[in-house]
Amino acid sequence: MEAFNISGFAALIGIDWADRKHDICEINRDTNTQHLSVISSEPKSINAWALELKQRYNGRPVAVACELKKGPLIYALSKFKHIILFVINPSSVAKYRAAFSHSGAKDDPTDAIIQVEILQLHMDK
Repeated sequence: MEAFNISGFAALIGIDWADRKHDICEINRDTNTQHLSVISSEPKSINAWALELKQRYNGRPVAVACELKKGPLIYALSKFKHIILFVINPSSVAKYRAAFSHSGAKDDPTDAIIQVEILQLHMDK
């Protein structure tokens, strides 16, 4: 298994998937800025977003965290060489959320942010 380090990525991205939309948290490592967005779960929207990432980061690798091992989103993203997928166990995200939220309420943008934080802090694991 290849060891990864966040310094090798132009961006760190968390995607909280859903049937109709995907909430995204993106950290641009060059500018250290965070951007939240939402895309449709339609394959053409996922494809357009992936190509936009390639253009924005000049084909440099981006790390994308998701709570899925398989499915349409993973299939759509796995064909792009600039996207390196990291699967995060859904229970890890839920426990992280519970540790830092009093209500424990699920919120899709927050879960995308949590995935990026897990990448930042624990990519080596």
